[in-house]
Amino acid sequence: MIKTYCKLFLPLSILILSACAGNIETRSAIILNAGNYTSDGVQAFAATDWQRAQFSFTKALRIYQGIDNQQGVISSHINLAEVALAIDDYPTVKAHLLAASDRTNKALQVDNLNRIALLYAQNAIKQNQTALANQHLQSLLPEFDNETPVGNLSQIELIAIADRTKLAFIENNDASLWTRQYANALTQSNSKDSDLKAHLLRYQAALLRQQGDVEAAAIKLQQALIQYKKNLSRPGIALTLSELGELTIAQGRWQEAKKYVDRSLAVYQYLDDVQQIYRLNKILVEIESHIVNLHSGQ
Repeated sequence: MIKTYCKLFLPLSILILSACAGNIETRSAIILNAGNYTSDGVQAFAATDWQRAQFSFTKALRIYQGIDNQQGVISSHINLAEVALAIDDYPTVKAHLLAASDRTNKALQVDNLNRIALLYAQNAIKQNQTALANQHLQSLLPEFDNETPVGNLSQIELIAIADRTKLAFIENNDASLWTRQYANALTQSNSKDSDLKAHLLRYQAALLRQQGDVEAAAIKLQQALIQYKKNLSRPGIALTLSELGELTIAQGRWQEAKKYVDRSLAVYQYLDDVQQIYRLNKILVEIESHIVNLHSGQ
């Protein structure tokens, strides 16, 4: 469910670098060159061009290492960890986070520490290491008073709540509670983030499906799809189409299910997500078998 979360934080690196641009030294051609590579990496990441993002962030990292710019080194390692997470390269995620953590100290911005903790949590979630994920998320979650978060929420806190809600579904424990708290958090923060809204709609759809209200669940998923498309969030689009396919399969609407799965497969093929392509092709075989049986029975 990623990818989705990662791309929200890459622009922080540019903000950090821009904040350092107030003196003559950081305006040198070297620093500007590193900043250009970082900017290109951010654009590539937003476009789900993982290979280009990895290349650009690696170039930035080498430049910062060459002038011992530790802030740039840390930000580049974190950016590369986000790329590795997007392509499910879990050992590389850990390697870059360890490299960033080794350099992080109290003098550095809290944003870096929080990004590292969030990425550790997301890396654990993808590997179903739920206890470890909960441990990393705990420091990022706000306090709740009667299911409403206390105080003003940062973007990282909102994403931590979204991730904790995902964990609740994985563990089948307090999913309804966390979905309500997630909804309250988005309302309180007045967040305009389309991906965060889409995640919530998908979780609400999952609860409705558990309750047997398939039609209402389908409406929520269609709303989620619209939100993901606003940000051109390809992983979210592919996942939601897949879930719509699974929902229509459960209703025995095989022709409609095939259309959703075909559309989801096309997006995953663009993303070159081998695992999801394999999974959806297996589902398509099942769907086509049912369609053939229906025609032969007529």
